[in-house]
Amino acid sequence: MGRRKSYKPGQVVWAPNIQDRGGNAKPQSRPLLVVQPGPIDRASPLCCLAISTDPNDDPDDPAIEMPWDPVDGGITGLRAWCRVVLLWFVLVDQADVEEVSGTVDPGFFARVITERERALAFRRPK
Repeated sequence: MGRRKSYKPGQVVWAPNIQDRGGNAKPQSRPLLVVQPGPIDRASPLCCLAISTDPNDDPDDPAIEMPWDPVDGGITGLRAWCRVVLLWFVLVDQADVEEVSGTVDPGFFARVITERERALAFRRPK
């Protein structure tokens, strides 16, 4: 398990014990997309969006398919179909990051940020 000293927006990181939408945490690592600039110090959490393999479309919980490749994971290191969930914001302790598997390209990252802002603007109150 390699640890990185700095994280950048657009990186795909893996961390265990991330709560699912039902509030249950599993010990297996989950992929996350870093969305904010890297923390100033090691004590600050990473700001991420969760990546899910759930294929169900939910208009109240929009998502964008992530780049992936079944052979080598491509640029993201993701080897199976998945999507980044735009309203599933997660704070992760840097010490919990087990791996950085890759990075999305700048155009894809810009789309994620734009679509997330749009989703937040039109979010229905619960």
